[in-house]
Amino acid sequence: MRLVYKSTNKEVQIGDTVTLRDGVLARIEYFTKPHKPSSSGKVTVFVLAGDQHVAEYYAGVIGAEWIEREDRLAQGAQCELVGRNWT
Repeated sequence: MRLVYKSTNKEVQIGDTVTLRDGVLARIEYFTKPHKPSSSGKVTVFVLAGDQHVAEYYAGVIGAEWIEREDRLAQGAQCELVGRNWT
């Protein structure tokens, strides 16, 4: 499973400078993988403007997404199998 920027497909790295949805610059401090298939995971950033603080956001706020997700592949296979049992 990898966290990548949607616009470039480049892997997110600790220390990257990103622009939040509101246009504020921030530095990636760390990120956590999704804890379940419906989760998007979270990214912790150090906000570089104003009062300069640490904040946690969903990955989409920095334009990122998790790819090659084993949890969703497993869930899809299980759902497909259940669907076959019902028909």
